[in-house]
Amino acid sequence: MIKQIFSDMDGTILNGSGEINTKTVDFLKDYPIPLTLVSARAPMEMEFAIDELGLTGPQIAFNSGLIFEKNAHGITKLLSHPIPHDLAINIIDFIKKEFPKATISWYTANSWNVFEFNEDVDYQVRLTKRKYHLQTEIGKEDIYKIMILDVKEKITCPLTAALRKKFPNLVNTKTTGPKYCEITSCKAIKSSGIRYIQKMRNLQKEELIAFGDGENDLEMLKEVGVSVAMGNAVNEVKKIATMVTDSNEEDGLVTALSKIGPSQ
Repeated sequence: MIKQIFSDMDGTILNGSGEINTKTVDFLKDYPIPLTLVSARAPMEMEFAIDELGLTGPQIAFNSGLIFEKNAHGITKLLSHPIPHDLAINIIDFIKKEFPKATISWYTANSWNVFEFNEDVDYQVRLTKRKYHLQTEIGKEDIYKIMILDVKEKITCPLTAALRKKFPNLVNTKTTGPKYCEITSCKAIKSSGIRYIQKMRNLQKEELIAFGDGENDLEMLKEVGVSVAMGNAVNEVKKIATMVTDSNEEDGLVTALSKIGPSQ
């Protein structure tokens, strides 16, 4: 019997325009099982989906770097794993030196910060519909994620490889599609967020289902009893999943949950 749903956002519950299909919204709003979003996104980038779906309870941001609940006054932090500040500075300095054309941005709990506006930033603005903050230097606030966005898809792979070699085991460096390299705390792994909520709700692994499509979803999908790969998922995800459903454009969550049913 499934008692908790976990879902990635981009490429999973969201379509290619960064929105939730109407059919999925209507289905999930009436579904009797709690849903937790598990995303590399910041809380502010998850807010629209939380509101559209009428979600309550804990949500997972920054690949489990921050577990929070949304309320009338903003968010309440339940678990927080920022990147150590000095390490974040060192990573950004390394990227500036070795990949000078990279578009660097970084996230605090409440803001998205960039050094300059360019086509990469414009792409992200249109996708997430969030406002960026131009900064000349990095402040003292906790940094939960460093993101390199590469719309032209020229440096994502070599940059990711270079970061993993330079900072092994110090941070989690993941590609979330060919355009993104995202760096979070070494403690920020989607599976750890799953375990946190599993323990909070006193659930068994067999009572959990998760949906995903990308590399950073692998740990999460291995942590649950029923793992579902979207039709558009990368092959690595499809290989380890319990089942493969329709794509994010075709309401794959609805297809899978309709087959499984809330009482199975």
